[in-house]
Amino acid sequence: MSNAIPRRSWLAVVLGATLLNACVTRTVNSASELAPAMVVERFLRAANSNDLDTMARLFGTRDGPIANRESQKDADDWMFALASVLRHTDYQIMSEQIVPGRRQEATQLLVRLVNGERRYELPFTLVQSKRTGWLIENVPVDLLTNRRGK
Repeated sequence: MSNAIPRRSWLAVVLGATLLNACVTRTVNSASELAPAMVVERFLRAANSNDLDTMARLFGTRDGPIANRESQKDADDWMFALASVLRHTDYQIMSEQIVPGRRQEATQLLVRLVNGERRYELPFTLVQSKRTGWLIENVPVDLLTNRRGK
């Protein structure tokens, strides 16, 4: 008696594994499908690569991303300024907390940015927009520009 799996059984196992993988794996394409931490991750990655379009799709208010509300030039200027200040070599999401008075629509993530020897902790405020999901609403960049890192 052989321990080999019959060809038909082997084919069924491969086909089943492929179908299972197809059911479990999916690509996230829009901000509406992203959790707050993923939005911050994509935003910071876009900032490091000057991907202003992605940044403008992930930054906004309850009314939607600035990419849909501002001219391309205004959105580019704003996101370029943010990208310049948020450039980093590493980051870590430290914690998530509620935003008092806005518990149903907003959350705040404390993010540690590392740039060389400097470390900064910034509270990113994210808001659930009416149509597009989580968006970064506020990053207090004055904490980066007005003081030295720890």
